[in-house]
Amino acid sequence: MNINDLTNLFLEFNKHGEMLHNNQNLISKSFESFLVENSMISILSTNFGNVNISANNNNLMTMFSLEPKKNITWFDFINLYGHADYRGRPSFSATITNFKNTSNGLFFEIEDDKLVIFKNNNSINEKIAHFNILDIINKFSDKYRNRMILALYNINKVDKTVLFSEVYQFANFSKTNLIQCINSGLITIDIQANLAPNGSVHTHGTLFRIRKKSFKFMFEEVKRIL
Repeated sequence: MNINDLTNLFLEFNKHGEMLHNNQNLISKSFESFLVENSMISILSTNFGNVNISANNNNLMTMFSLEPKKNITWFDFINLYGHADYRGRPSFSATITNFKNTSNGLFFEIEDDKLVIFKNNNSINEKIAHFNILDIINKFSDKYRNRMILALYNINKVDKTVLFSEVYQFANFSKTNLIQCINSGLITIDIQANLAPNGSVHTHGTLFRIRKKSFKFMFEEVKRIL
């Protein structure tokens, strides 16, 4: 399968005008079923790596999850830096960027070989957690080591048909570009953790996210194929 074959797959799918609910998982499964029916899914994954199907919008996409390194346990971390959630449970929930003027006083910066999360307390920046830059690079490159296909779709709200409108191929992940995206504020970190009534910790993962339109900046090669 070459890139022209891949383009034809998306065009062929568009001809079907699948009747679908506005649900990304259903659209992804429908396209996957289409590939299985045409004996193409194994060839696609082998030749092109990850295929991500997303709506045409400016929403954030999750690239990967990676736990931060802390000097204290999650239990102490939540009690020290968290707040009560809507259920009254001790909780830590934050979307963190490299901008320092957030209401919760949290931000991150790259220091040497680490991405450090700070909390500003009365003009004093306290280091509360960090990630090794190498771990971030490895996590991303492990997931997107091959070419990446990002397929964007539109939905006709009248008859609920879905059409792929844009398909991009990304290749050659750039470590330098990743660092630049972090420094320029394109990447955010979402952390959610809370304490259950019995005192156990429930974490929802620490997610590295980026807007779909900015994902292309992570790669050296960007090509629109549809």
